[in-house]
Amino acid sequence: MAILRCANGNTVYKPRSVAVDRALSTLLATLNVKIRVPDVRVRDGYGWAEFVTHRYCADDELAQFYRGIGHWLAISRLVGGSDLHAENLIACGPVPVVVDCETLFTPLEPIEPSLGGIAVDRARALVSGSVLRTGLLPGRGTALGWRGVDTSAVGSLPDQQPQTELPVVLGVGTDTAHVGLAPAEIPSAANHPSPEPALSKHWPQVLAGFDELTRQLLALDREGRLGPLLEPFHACEVRIVKRATEQYAEVGRMLWHPVSLHDQPAAAERAAKVLTPTEIEDLLAGDIPFYTAVPEVAEALDRFRRGDVEVEREVIKAALVSAYLNDGWLPDEKPMRPTVIRTDDLDRRRRRLAAELTQRLVRAAIRGEDGSATWIAPVLDDTGWTVRPLSQD
Repeated sequence: MAILRCANGNTVYKPRSVAVDRALSTLLATLNVKIRVPDVRVRDGYGWAEFVTHRYCADDELAQFYRGIGHWLAISRLVGGSDLHAENLIACGPVPVVVDCETLFTPLEPIEPSLGGIAVDRARALVSGSVLRTGLLPGRGTALGWRGVDTSAVGSLPDQQPQTELPVVLGVGTDTAHVGLAPAEIPSAANHPSPEPALSKHWPQVLAGFDELTRQLLALDREGRLGPLLEPFHACEVRIVKRATEQYAEVGRMLWHPVSLHDQPAAAERAAKVLTPTEIEDLLAGDIPFYTAVPEVAEALDRFRRGDVEVEREVIKAALVSAYLNDGWLPDEKPMRPTVIRTDDLDRRRRRLAAELTQRLVRAAIRGEDGSATWIAPVLDDTGWTVRPLSQD
């Protein structure tokens, strides 16, 4: 990818087919939603794309932006979008623009059976196939040198990212200059609509946007009109991300290290423990391995039809907590203090409230044929808050 800066504006060169970008743009225009991808010009094996400029929202535009995020979640659930992290989304005023949509129709990875029972495996499959995999929603994970990093398009909040130390030149411009470690922060991207995003304030708009477009898509499917809208994707080529680019880059640096070049067969043998021979060949040629596939449109549509919308809604609601580093944040809730004190019939009312809470737990349970049960909820682990099945303890 290269940005061409010209006198009358900028444009983006992409060394891949951008037919999938055009197909997605056509779908969004048909649905008449206020989200979009850059305009593209399709060429043979490459393409040109519009350069999208970041712009913060005015206060009255923020609600529309976050509603658009909900629309993106609904669309991504339909077309199997993934890898939509912070650098792949640009806030262009009230319009969230996905600038790299090559990872559509991403196949689901098989879930390895665990020792936790059928319910746990079923819950893991639900989470891995949910809108969490889009990369849009906040979620804490690990990256090279970073633990608890949130690279999501909606998250990646300022002052809510872990810090680490990186080697830099200290004492620049003096006779004591030397290489040492200094604190480093993750650089901010152009994904936020405001300098200090208030996610909790606008999170209901995300859910409302998801519900709105999901209802529209389901209605189109009932009328037999959704399948034909996906036909243009059959002729496209999509990318399958097997590993994060930074992981490939790190192994590539190891392969090109002078020690490795001194005995390249031994270095390649070590790399073969984690990479395939073709991946190693690409890295030795200075390239990042790139996998392509033909979209499984029918499979994606079938998965959309079989999906559990209520589980998706709960995942969206629960994901908000992952945007924050610790439990110092709580959602804005209405005060539970009663405006009128009632002391009559206390026992019956207490029992009713307890029964309602118990029924909510029962309804939310994910069950297995072996009698096991679990729930999907925010869990605090070594990387921070993340949405996943509850552990058995």
